[in-house]
Amino acid sequence: MSYEVDMRYQIEKQRRQALFDARVRETTSGFVARYRQILDDVNNNGLREYVSSDFSSLSATVDQIERYLSGNPATARDLSQQVSDRIFSLPRVARAAHDAAEQTKRETERQRIAEEKKLREELEKAWQTNLLSWTNPLARQLVFPELTALRNQLFNEGTNVTQDILTNELQKIRSLAEQKSQSFRTEQERLASEKVQQEKLQELKEQIATTDADPERLEQLSASLENLNSLDSESIRQQINNISKELDDAVVDESCRKEVVKAIYQSLQKSGFTVDKPRRDKETDEVIIKAARPAGAQARFKVKLNGSMEYKFDRYKGSTCKEDINKVLPSLQEVYGIQLSDERVIWQNPDDQDRDAKPQPTMSQRK
Repeated sequence: MSYEVDMRYQIEKQRRQALFDARVRETTSGFVARYRQILDDVNNNGLREYVSSDFSSLSATVDQIERYLSGNPATARDLSQQVSDRIFSLPRVARAAHDAAEQTKRETERQRIAEEKKLREELEKAWQTNLLSWTNPLARQLVFPELTALRNQLFNEGTNVTQDILTNELQKIRSLAEQKSQSFRTEQERLASEKVQQEKLQELKEQIATTDADPERLEQLSASLENLNSLDSESIRQQINNISKELDDAVVDESCRKEVVKAIYQSLQKSGFTVDKPRRDKETDEVIIKAARPAGAQARFKVKLNGSMEYKFDRYKGSTCKEDINKVLPSLQEVYGIQLSDERVIWQNPDDQDRDAKPQPTMSQRK
């Protein structure tokens, strides 16, 4: 008797979710480690005070991502993608603020020594008090030429200047400084973001090139990456995130198929078959498993990436064909958790004595 069947396979929902969670957890954990390193470097290098608000906010978000990793890795990944650009740009912004503060310190000290004798005591005190109230060192550095010009004007000998005039003039410059600081910060973040995107793009290309998954699907993802140059920065960021998610899905699909192939291989072995090493047909992207018994009976399985599977048992005598099928298939479901459904009989040979029978189209049927 010979018997060939086409049916679908599906990894158990919990197992597929576990594979997906493991993949997402792995990739997101790598980013979290890099985030921690960046935050630690900013803190250890004494730069935290220059980006204190962002540092606290991003640290809290990284903590939240780590909490989600064990129970909800997909949410952890989404949070990671939301803050990725900000974290990677944080050192650059912090260093810029630090350098600005250090330069301001040096220049302020030089001016203080050079002009100490000329400045009136109360005006000098008012000037320093006002500047010290500025909590944004970067903003102060960006208007350093304006501050220098105002100081020369106000402290010039013979100039009739009151503390109220000094305070009002400094307030005008302070407003200008905050505007410049915001523009400067936005530009630095943009430059950092572009660099981060290019690094992510290259990293994604390398992942696609080394990933064991459906070649056609990987080729499509690779082509999508090549078409990003014409998009704006925000669109590129979104596309990179989308392609990263699609790559995760492709890896999970291939992992599911590998589990099915492994289960078929082991089930055939346990049923007494001698099983050839599974091979992958590059043209059809099917994994083929062949097995045989010493007496000549043969079994052949084809496992596709889309969740479908074909099997064929032939060269049998008598009812032993059905017996072998009833050993192998239940084992896939009961032992290995492979759900089989939508069975459709392609052909069968009811003549148990004719071991050389060939399948005919009229013998196909659907169950």
